[in-house]
Amino acid sequence: MKTRFGLLSALLMTLPVPLFAQKTGEAVTTATFGKLDWIQGEAPAEWEPGKVYLLECWATWCGPCVAAIPHVDELYDRYRQKGLRVCGINVWEDGRDMVAAFVKKKGDGMSYPVAYTGKGGAFETEWLKPAGVTGIPSAFVVKDGRVLLRTHPSRLTGEVIEAFLEGGDAQEKALGSMLEADRLQAQSREVSLELHKAMRDKDKERIGAKLAELEAIDPKSPSLPPVRVMALVACGDWEAADQAYAAVADERTRQTVAYNLFMFPGRTDGMPADLKEKLAADYELAVARTPGNYGWIRLAGIRWELGQKDKAMAAAQEAAKKAEAEAGGKGQYTAAVCRKLIASLEEGTMPDAETLGGWAAEKSGD
Repeated sequence: MKTRFGLLSALLMTLPVPLFAQKTGEAVTTATFGKLDWIQGEAPAEWEPGKVYLLECWATWCGPCVAAIPHVDELYDRYRQKGLRVCGINVWEDGRDMVAAFVKKKGDGMSYPVAYTGKGGAFETEWLKPAGVTGIPSAFVVKDGRVLLRTHPSRLTGEVIEAFLEGGDAQEKALGSMLEADRLQAQSREVSLELHKAMRDKDKERIGAKLAELEAIDPKSPSLPPVRVMALVACGDWEAADQAYAAVADERTRQTVAYNLFMFPGRTDGMPADLKEKLAADYELAVARTPGNYGWIRLAGIRWELGQKDKAMAAAQEAAKKAEAEAGGKGQYTAAVCRKLIASLEEGTMPDAETLGGWAAEKSGD
């Protein structure tokens, strides 16, 4: 185990100091940390002047949390000597031994202090609830006894940490940029909800208006290209949708778009075969990474619609293989249902969703 353990600021410093206040700009104490069970390292007794504290909330069951640990550890290793203090706060989880074993297995890959809290503990009531935290991973950044901000740990780049450690204008600029990004994200989220309602209703006029509004808020947002494809498909503007889909540079993002379009029947009604074929190819790549076999059965139907009977059969056979390998898996049709599907395809018929549902309801034995 490693042994390493302006104006905006002026405004923040004038805010009142409630007992438990963990929102941006509010004052906090270290009192809660003494109530926690520190699996590794020690609780900070007090805030050291000028030091930056990153309190990273996580759980072993949270995939994104586990994925963020290497990044957090890298920040700790890189900036500890310059004044960064990191504490991993395990939350919303019961089972200290399980958490301790996880931390031990991580070894040098999780070298910062780690505390276990248990469900309903002091950190939950005195930090998470006052701050309105409803999901993890989530990181509090504290400096000189005040919360600078709460954010996803992935947004805390080396450049941001360096700015916070430097303080002054550099800190103001970094903090202002992150808070502005949060504002834009919240605004985009609200418009996105309205856009999805319009897409559900296939209200072309409202779809166009909300898409334009979303583009105006943050034209460089990485989430905008896939949303644009979904909106154009909902409008039935196939040529523009084809161009927008081709403009999505990231392969995984294209696969996600295809997955979202095909997972629910009706979204691609009327789509030209050439565009549907492009989407089907990416959908198959997405399905191959997805638990359960519903996606493969859905793909069989898509291939059948395209007149690709051999590929439809191949997809049905993949669904059967998954059913046999992952019996009882989430989103899983049984092997018996898959065999019925294969037999139907051999006879020249692709059963509709209602028929497949009826087969699944029969709970046929294997």
